[in-house]
Amino acid sequence: MLRSTLYLVKKAKEAGCHPQVILAGRAINDSMPRYVAGLAIKGLNKVGKKIKDSNVLIMGLTCKEDVADTRESPDENRVEELKEFDVNVFDVNVYWYDTTFLEAGGYHL
Repeated sequence: MLRSTLYLVKKAKEAGCHPQVILAGRAINDSMPRYVAGLAIKGLNKVGKKIKDSNVLIMGLTCKEDVADTRESPDENRVEELKEFDVNVFDVNVYWYDTTFLEAGGYHL
């Protein structure tokens, strides 16, 4: 769970509120990388592309424009989901972000 979510949950509890909406939103956000990766796989399949060794381009791995920080980015999880299908994952903005998680996983740069 992101630090900002933990902070909001803590403050909601301190105020005597129940943080269900915050936690539900976090659960939805956490499930999005798998969902989006699934859409990509379904899209490849729908147009008759072989899934294994397909090339997928992620247009920027950061959450904000012109920011090199990938710590808050859901794309690390999305890349992992796609790699489970032996998909080659590429990013157009490789100069903007910390490539540590990609290089450690042997991803293409």
